[in-house]
Amino acid sequence: MPFERAKDNQWWYPKSELQEQVEQCAEIILCVNGRACRMRHAAPDKNGRATHSFTFLDAEDRAYWRNLAEAGAMVDIGLGDSTADGSEFDSSVTPKVGGVSGAQPIGVPTPVATDAPLPVGQRYAASRHSGTDEVYIGIDVGGWKKGLMICVLHWGSKGIKWINSTSLRYAEQLPDTDVLNDFLRRGDVAGLATATFASARANAVRLRWQLDEYCADGSVIRGIFIDSPSAFSRNTLGHGRLCERFGFPNVTFQMTPSVACGTAHNNQWNWLLYGMQAFLGALVGRPTAADWADALTNGLQGRMLAQQSPIVRECFPTLTVEALRQANLSSAVIKLLNSNPAGAIAPEVAAVEAYLEYGVREVKESKPLYDRADALVAALTGLPLAFPEQFSLSQSLPGNATSRGWAAGSPDAQRAEGAISVVV
Repeated sequence: MPFERAKDNQWWYPKSELQEQVEQCAEIILCVNGRACRMRHAAPDKNGRATHSFTFLDAEDRAYWRNLAEAGAMVDIGLGDSTADGSEFDSSVTPKVGGVSGAQPIGVPTPVATDAPLPVGQRYAASRHSGTDEVYIGIDVGGWKKGLMICVLHWGSKGIKWINSTSLRYAEQLPDTDVLNDFLRRGDVAGLATATFASARANAVRLRWQLDEYCADGSVIRGIFIDSPSAFSRNTLGHGRLCERFGFPNVTFQMTPSVACGTAHNNQWNWLLYGMQAFLGALVGRPTAADWADALTNGLQGRMLAQQSPIVRECFPTLTVEALRQANLSSAVIKLLNSNPAGAIAPEVAAVEAYLEYGVREVKESKPLYDRADALVAALTGLPLAFPEQFSLSQSLPGNATSRGWAAGSPDAQRAEGAISVVV
């Protein structure tokens, strides 16, 4: 293992031999002189720039490192056996009963991993035949430590065969939300496009590179399903997302800001733009400034519907889970998720099973595991492609009117508005 000098109260990796193995990880096990220390990637700085270090999760490990740093000691550094995106820290799924964290699990499957984790992501495989796999991609935008959490899912004839979860950090951050709000206040879509294009292109290109990597062995991507609003530009019609609460009382939808209303949005909403960048990466790959401006102005729904291979759709995991529960399809999905012949149950699979049994609100916590679970649920939007005899895909949301009094300006407004795909 390489020797490095301990410094500060965290581990800085830019000059480490391990940099390439850890820079895309959310959490790692770092061996310091043989001591296994749980670590989490440091948050970006106040300007949104990446911080190239990991912080200690346990106080004793932090104190141990600080003593070494104060002495200027050289330490033996290596990676432990578990370096996936936090799965080693989330070895079980504990549902929250009545909104209280820490309640005892009731019938929740215990995750059992049979494969050692990879430096980035983790694969649970029963069998894999390069060049013949048809895979389904689920993407959770704004995942753990602010990036893209990607789930690659391959089905066999009877159920899941393998999955791979990968955390992909943003290649370039957006400007501060306060800066973006100035464009909203003025309704300046062109200015917003210009100010955010560098980030849009960099992040779209990084995602396309990652998608191409999944196909390097000859595998074919059948569908890409993204958990984030595709149609931020729907707001050029003068409203936010007010169309999707109807019919699903247990689902809370995010209300998007309006770039046309002349009013700034008070919350941190830049994840909406990161979501649109993900769609560009899936649809265009290397977008031009004109591609980005058109996406903000006219939406992406028409472009998505025109692309047939792979199909690209917007989804919302909480809605997907609730729709499956209401349609009494939870047991069918759980059966497929448990059909891995090798008996391997990834932690995110167990989390999704808990979603389907108890509901997302009763289970989900702010942990890397649940971002991976959301990405897996997004990938489940491809169920109607893999098992058309059991599932179908609905795009009935949003409608052309809302209970709040808004009505579409044209019969085909949904093409600009976007529609969330739901498995039924």
